[in-house]
Amino acid sequence: MGIQGLWPFLRKRGYRAKIHNSPPQPSSSHSKIRVDVNSTFFPTINYAYSQNSNDQDAAHRILEDCIAQLGSKSDIILYVDGDQSLEKQKTQNHREATRQKSINQARQSILGLEQRLATRKRIRKHHIRRVWRLLKRAFYWQHQDRLTFIEYMTSKGWEIQLCPMEADISIAAECQPHDIVISRDSDLLVFRRIRQLWRPMGPSRRMWFLTYAKDDICSELEFTDQQLTALGIVCKNDYSPNIPMVGIEKSYKIIKAIDGDKDIEAMIAAYLSDDRVQFRNAAREEFANAIRVFAKLTQTPVRSTGPLPDNNDTTVTLRERMIGFLDKLMEQKRADRDARRKSRKERGPRQQFAQKYWHFRTIDVPDNTMSHNFRKRYSCKEQYESGIEHPPPEVMSEYKWRPPKKHANQSDPKEPEKLVEKERPKVRKRIHGVQKGRLLRELEWEHPTVTLDMGTLRANVSKVSSEDSSAELIISCVERAVREASKVKRKCQEILGRYLKAISDSEVTKEDRVILEYLCPHDDDGDDTVDCANNGD
Repeated sequence: MGIQGLWPFLRKRGYRAKIHNSPPQPSSSHSKIRVDVNSTFFPTINYAYSQNSNDQDAAHRILEDCIAQLGSKSDIILYVDGDQSLEKQKTQNHREATRQKSINQARQSILGLEQRLATRKRIRKHHIRRVWRLLKRAFYWQHQDRLTFIEYMTSKGWEIQLCPMEADISIAAECQPHDIVISRDSDLLVFRRIRQLWRPMGPSRRMWFLTYAKDDICSELEFTDQQLTALGIVCKNDYSPNIPMVGIEKSYKIIKAIDGDKDIEAMIAAYLSDDRVQFRNAAREEFANAIRVFAKLTQTPVRSTGPLPDNNDTTVTLRERMIGFLDKLMEQKRADRDARRKSRKERGPRQQFAQKYWHFRTIDVPDNTMSHNFRKRYSCKEQYESGIEHPPPEVMSEYKWRPPKKHANQSDPKEPEKLVEKERPKVRKRIHGVQKGRLLRELEWEHPTVTLDMGTLRANVSKVSSEDSSAELIISCVERAVREASKVKRKCQEILGRYLKAISDSEVTKEDRVILEYLCPHDDDGDDTVDCANNGD
């Protein structure tokens, strides 16, 4: 997991990681590429050792093919996690409880599928997907499988080691300033000796990387190395929880106010003594486990109290049970299909049943017993003769129409008065001065400002140049030119504003009129200033 929320925090603070589509290359002959196998290739490990539980060599080959894409054997050092540590015991217990819960749910789901198959109920696709998802969540790479993988890779000429406990501690202890570390966990970025972290993205066979440089991050955050390590300690990680209601943003502001030249333990003490942290720290958290790991690079082994539960054998058993269920399901579907085909052959061709008499048929459609000469779709229907007057019913003879009564003071209704349209005031044409719309159109003609929709700068440069170094130089050059153009534009605007203000405060001279003629055309409608300007008056 690493440090919770570190990647989004860096993006929010303005740091943009560089993207590389190819694996890293050592900068010198002495630099190495150090790979955390468990963190980098865990999806591949889950797939390889679940699908090939009876053939470990096949699983080892799948994992080796993915590792070989990172570079040559002489440049790579592989690290595999060892035993559990006391500092990470709480996180490991939580993960073990999650795996056990997934196993129980998968067992209940498989039992429900078997009951549906026995009672011939319909089995949906999401029922089967749920079982595979739970089994994938319950996977754990067993210690014995790690040892056999290390023996296999050693025989193939790879430099690999089984760490005493966590691989993070071994990598941070042996890392040199020019080495490159590859891992998906963000907590490796907090260790002081690790200067460059490559974060793999995408599937294992088509990886692309996000690179994080420690010096660039510290300069963007205005942090020292000690402050960045202290930030990782006080945030939620695999070893210690954070203070309630104090996230990474608030912790960053508190640590930034602390002197960066102090050692890490003094920074943590100053952080805990802050008023914003002190009254929320009801559990009296002191981050002892995180300080021991990130600052001192030490871990304590867990005393063995008995054999660990072998959940991997349970997942293998459930996977075999699920495969057996799928075989039975396919056999049942084949049997049903064969039974349908057999009954169709025994029944013979389908019989044509006579249509029933329809009481609500169209009046001019002939009887079904006769030949089927149906009426055309748009032909006229036969109807009764029109124009025959029928006498009204007797009830209607009781009602006679009578005109309404009129009162003595009631007069005939007057016709509504016609509305007379009011004449709209005529808009007078301005003789002196220039209208605002016309002035804007004239300015647009003399000084056009048009923006071309050409796409973003980085996208256009990446289409032309495939090399990262030249692309970055082109982008930086164009950005500097745009900044300088923006500065020049603003300076010109300030100069023109000051000049126009000076003209409005004093009399307009002949030189001012020439300058204004260049800036904007004058109005010819009844304005005598043009002749004055031409005559020099």
